[in-house]
Amino acid sequence: MKIGLIQSVIGAGGGYDKVLFSLLEKLSATNHTVTIYTLGKPLVEIPNKFKVEVFLPLRIPFFGIYQTFLDSKLVKRAENEDVIINLTTNMLASNKNQKTIFLYKNFSLPDDKNVTSKYNRGFWKLYYQPYKIILNILKNKLDNKNTKIFGSSKFVAEKMTRILNCPVKILYPPVETELFKNNDVKSGIISVSRFAREKNLEFMISVLNDIDDNSKIIGSIMSKNNIYLKLLQNLAKSKNIKLLVNKTRDELISHIKKSKIYFHTSNETFGISVVEAMAAGCIPIVPDTSGHKETVPFDELRYKINNYDEARLKLKLASEGKFDHYMPKIKSHAETFDKNVFQSKILKEIEN
Repeated sequence: MKIGLIQSVIGAGGGYDKVLFSLLEKLSATNHTVTIYTLGKPLVEIPNKFKVEVFLPLRIPFFGIYQTFLDSKLVKRAENEDVIINLTTNMLASNKNQKTIFLYKNFSLPDDKNVTSKYNRGFWKLYYQPYKIILNILKNKLDNKNTKIFGSSKFVAEKMTRILNCPVKILYPPVETELFKNNDVKSGIISVSRFAREKNLEFMISVLNDIDDNSKIIGSIMSKNNIYLKLLQNLAKSKNIKLLVNKTRDELISHIKKSKIYFHTSNETFGISVVEAMAAGCIPIVPDTSGHKETVPFDELRYKINNYDEARLKLKLASEGKFDHYMPKIKSHAETFDKNVFQSKILKEIEN
């Protein structure tokens, strides 16, 4: 079978890359012919077994959600594939006989109730308005029986079903749980996040300032967010708080394995870092919203978003060991999101 994978940008990090490379790992063990279609040259190495078709010689760094509409060119190039798997695009194949699978890790669906979404404020709110119109056009074209759409969580799937008015299944992203398993002595609080305003890190630091425990926030950063990073550094009054920037994957895993508590403060469509921390044996303390209700299905471990007193209390209780009895269930639940589960399900969808 000839399979085309479409991803606008490869190598920028995050969930999209994790899904792509997990797919490639599984497909490398099959006899399928796989071609990857992307807008610009991948920023990371692609295994030689796979052919890569590049549309542009450079990457456009702005207007992210609108870049996906350039993918119509990629869909056109992939018109002779038996199956197209869209990881980042909203574009449908012109040939209705061509099987199309939409894998949406993050469908860019702002919610008026999502207080941490950047799309609810200022420029970004205006920026998103044309995208809503495009989604309305798309939903009128999704009646093709050869098209399947997957959301990264029940939270996302239900939202997509309402907006697109068509069936959306759930396919949780792949998590490499094996990398995080350990028996290390654990202490302190950790969080993993991009250093960006929508991650609600000011609130995180306001809480951690009043917690008598060592805390680490590990994150990547783009140059445009350097001013925001300086703001966070100035807000971190406690000597117990460390902001660790652009650490390697191995360093990140090591820090998570040694930590007792994982603290998160923003809404997530899924939250891969939360599950990774759970696999490592961390107690997750997360908002009682969005995809967190699925990744952390333990009411005591969730707090009302931006509720300082509740978040601080739950971190204190976790530090004192009051939630340690959840640990077997936490580790077991993390296993349900293991990459092998994802790989098995997506291959079945491709081949059926």
